[in-house]
Amino acid sequence: MKPLLAAERVTARHPGAISDAVRDVSLHVSPGEVVALLGPNGSGKSTLLSALGADLLPRSGRVLLDGSDVRDLRRRDFARRVARLPQEPACPEGLRVSSLVMSGRHPHVGPLSRASRRDHEVVHAALSTMSLLDLARRPVERLSGGERRRAWLAMALAQEPEVLLLDEPTAALDLR
Repeated sequence: MKPLLAAERVTARHPGAISDAVRDVSLHVSPGEVVALLGPNGSGKSTLLSALGADLLPRSGRVLLDGSDVRDLRRRDFARRVARLPQEPACPEGLRVSSLVMSGRHPHVGPLSRASRRDHEVVHAALSTMSLLDLARRPVERLSGGERRRAWLAMALAQEPEVLLLDEPTAALDLR
């Protein structure tokens, strides 16, 4: 089966770093497959996720989405298919949970367009899936750590991606 997402001999480092965090890594992920990256702190897991999510260009090697190099894809097209949730995403003060989750629809809404009925339905479904309907009007900064993480996960779900890249997705979440 052709991989949906692949890293081919990727070497990457963050800007300003003096050494590579990821060296010569290859990975192939097929549709429907769940993959977990395990390793100690500082072993390059987040750096690899950044490269897979096209937020960090590899120094060598390449990342492919459905066989196409991600560098050749329009950012909006890539974002329609791949959602990446970093360990500690930043959020503007005063942003309500519903607005955060609606921002996941950005790749699907035109630059000067308004959210459609379908966009609102998808956001409602994501809020419901993450048990956040009762918190939708609350500012994100007033949520607990676990509630905040669920809000960010709802935003990623609202994006309706084929690929979810989640960096420590269960951090601050209750076992349930």
